[in-house]
Amino acid sequence: MESGVEARGVREPAREERKPRARLRVALTPVVNFALQQNRMPVVREVTIENREDVPLEHLVLEMVSTPAFCLPLKQEVSLVPPRSTLAVRKVGLVLDGMFLAGLTEKVTGVLHVTLSQEGQVLAEEKMELTALAFDQWHGSGFYPELLAAFVVPNHPEIARICARAAEMLGGWTGDPSLDAYQTRDPDRVLNQAAAVYGALQEQNLIYAVAPAGFEEVGQRVRLCDTVLQQKMGNCLDLTLLYASCLESIGLNPLLILLEGHIFAGVWLEDRTFPEAVQSDGSLLTKRLADGIQELVVVECTLCTAGKNTSFDEACATASRELLGIDTIDLIIDVQRARLSGLCPLPQRIPTDGGWTVQRETLEESRLTGAPRERGPRTPWKDAAPGEQTFSRMQQWERRLLDLGLRNTLINMRPTRTIVPLLAGSLDDLEDALASGSDFTIFPRPADWQAKGEGVDFENLHVLGDRELLIRGEFQSRRLRSVLTEAELNRAVTQLYRSARAAMEENGANTLYLALGLLRWFETERSTKPRYAPVILLPVTLLRKGAGQGYVIRMRDDDPQMNITMLEKLKQDFNIRISGLDPLPQDEHGVDTRGVFTALRRGVMGQRGWDVLESACLGIFSFSQFVMWNDIRNRSEDLARNRVVRSLMENRLCWDARSMDPGERVDEGAVLLPLPADASQLYAIEAASRGTSFVLHGPPGTGK
Repeated sequence: MESGVEARGVREPAREERKPRARLRVALTPVVNFALQQNRMPVVREVTIENREDVPLEHLVLEMVSTPAFCLPLKQEVSLVPPRSTLAVRKVGLVLDGMFLAGLTEKVTGVLHVTLSQEGQVLAEEKMELTALAFDQWHGSGFYPELLAAFVVPNHPEIARICARAAEMLGGWTGDPSLDAYQTRDPDRVLNQAAAVYGALQEQNLIYAVAPAGFEEVGQRVRLCDTVLQQKMGNCLDLTLLYASCLESIGLNPLLILLEGHIFAGVWLEDRTFPEAVQSDGSLLTKRLADGIQELVVVECTLCTAGKNTSFDEACATASRELLGIDTIDLIIDVQRARLSGLCPLPQRIPTDGGWTVQRETLEESRLTGAPRERGPRTPWKDAAPGEQTFSRMQQWERRLLDLGLRNTLINMRPTRTIVPLLAGSLDDLEDALASGSDFTIFPRPADWQAKGEGVDFENLHVLGDRELLIRGEFQSRRLRSVLTEAELNRAVTQLYRSARAAMEENGANTLYLALGLLRWFETERSTKPRYAPVILLPVTLLRKGAGQGYVIRMRDDDPQMNITMLEKLKQDFNIRISGLDPLPQDEHGVDTRGVFTALRRGVMGQRGWDVLESACLGIFSFSQFVMWNDIRNRSEDLARNRVVRSLMENRLCWDARSMDPGERVDEGAVLLPLPADASQLYAIEAASRGTSFVLHGPPGTGK
């Protein structure tokens, strides 16, 4: 019995499983489809082999097999993994089976089996779930979002028919049916071509329909262009891809703009692309959509469906309004930039007796060679040449008096009780009207308007929506509406009126301004809290019409100001130099507001999330040491008449100085002195009374 017990005690450890000699970690794209296979995007991005032994592992074999047969069997040799170390295999030649994926009509889930062996002995293995999508399913934005560009198919035969009709419409509008893309370098010509494609799709009498039936949680079903045109229906994704396919077919550069649960199309008005195929910064669009820049347009493609009767201009305006604000855009996919990276359109899938075959057409220049209303003048503006700007002494003094901290309203304007946000259809028109001498009465928000949340949101002040006609009508009647209620407006305007009057009485300086335009900026690249700085400051005065009759704003005789505090902040903290804005550029009516906004947008084009919001706010804006700044700014000619100040400004002596004779004496009998003075003191007093400038030296206690 004892020996039996001992035998069992010896054999027990032998039953414990020995730790595997190696370990595998596989970086896998868990969802694949035909578009991914056709564009040769990796399924297995990396395999990490961990050697747990004290001896090297040599002559290894890495194998991969899928069930069902998503991919072809892989057998790859690995020469050596040093002891107690890891090796990353980055070039894994796993090949997806294109014919298998082309024939899928529904999603299929399977397993990828990965093994590492040495001389037939398995050292490590991993089994991972792998999902194959149907031929017409897109991954979604979670995996390779640029693959959505593969569903833009410019060479499909159905697309050629649409483009031919677009050429006819273009010829009817302009007298020239040529689909000449960017050859004329005329943005309006490009816009007309995009509008003609929109009109050709409108004639198809397509019906808006929700996404096609699907039973999967991963991937979105896409109606390809032939399906949309044959079934005469599509959702926002289907219609946008169809429109983008037509644009690319005629040589234009389309964009796909993804929002939460929606998508728009876009098109460059110049032959250009973004630096990367996928962008997540929505301000890259909004800055380029603005009047005066207009490098691209966006289109709501669902408005070309039957029953909408929406013009191309209205479809563009609708899409533009939806893009305003922060974080409204999830992704921007630049189709042409994706093509330059090698991402190709899906080939045609043709049924045969032996299954599905695919037929790829190469991207060729369209055989068709080659307008809605004009977009208005594009403001010509030359960016400042790189390099350090030089400033005069006067300008240096001005800038040293500026407060660049976040407590300064000119740097970080906050929605306080003394800020009155105003609604205006066009800041250009508002500035022109004030400059011409018009008065505007401030009215509260109408009682029947529903407030969007609590407080003032600077992001939505310029989003008028269905109230635009009303606001423009009020403007014609010289009335400005605020988003504040009557009680809030009365309290805020009364406070502004009193503060402005007190500043004028105590300091002789106006501090009440109408801010036109707000620069949205961020302190760092990682900051999520936006800051707002006013751009143009119009000096205004508040006139009280009478008890209970409200207030009127009128522009003062003082010159409008550029927010140079903001410009100095951009220069010092972000190395952004924008020239040509101080003094403000002028047009035939006053300040060239469009030119200012355009220059500022171009200056911050590369800053993530930054943009100019075309909103108007009435408020108190004062500089630290404002009176000194105001004197230097507005009385420079008076100051320059003083030869001492002029010498400081020009950094040289501005008068002919003569030597003073220390032996010269003043006749004491010819002067009246309130205090006793010795001869040298008397000489200094007499020289000063003659206007002589000098430096008086002497030891302490000598009465200097």
